[in-house]
Amino acid sequence: MTVVPVAMDQVGRFAGPRPSGAYYGALATAGGIAVLLGSLAIGPFLDGARRAEPGAGTAWWLMALFPAISAVVLAVLFHRARPRTADDQPPDPLPTPTRNGHP
Repeated sequence: MTVVPVAMDQVGRFAGPRPSGAYYGALATAGGIAVLLGSLAIGPFLDGARRAEPGAGTAWWLMALFPAISAVVLAVLFHRARPRTADDQPPDPLPTPTRNGHP
């Protein structure tokens, strides 16, 4: 739920002026594949999570592992990113409105 708005914004930027329907379809397909793989990896452990036994927490640890790995990957990616300087900042998209030549 937290990734979808950012991903939708990135699809629009990635597609540029081209039609974006195929890009949104690829995003939905990637999401479906992620859910399928997650279910295949965690599903067998969920039955054990219903009973009080030594391996009951395995499914929950696996589900916590995926966001933790994502956080580490994002931290590494952002750490490698070049910091922006004042010269790199984009111009203000909306100029100050004027009336009779005065702001």
